[in-house]
Amino acid sequence: MSRFLQILISLSFLLAPLATHGKAIKTTSISSSSLNTDTAIVNIIYKNGVLNIKGLTRTGNISIYSIIGNEILAYYNVNLVNFQRSIVLERKTMFIIRVEIAGEINTYKLVTR
Repeated sequence: MSRFLQILISLSFLLAPLATHGKAIKTTSISSSSLNTDTAIVNIIYKNGVLNIKGLTRTGNISIYSIIGNEILAYYNVNLVNFQRSIVLERKTMFIIRVEIAGEINTYKLVTR
């Protein structure tokens, strides 16, 4: 095996996690989080005390956790189409949003400003 081919294979193993970046959770300083899945883009925005979740189309459960795992709020069997709830979350804090739809669980990070 040529040296070039060995280097190429080694680099492919090192760069493989970066190739899945489109499926990773993205957070920004404007209190939003997005996850690009194969079927939809989910946007989670917390602004002026209102939590908005867009991009989901079914009924499911939503739980909000502190970064250390304490459950803050939970909504069960709610319609997730343009989900919107008025809630109070501590400023400048990271939260984990857990969305369960038909047995599939996705988690998102949310950073409040």
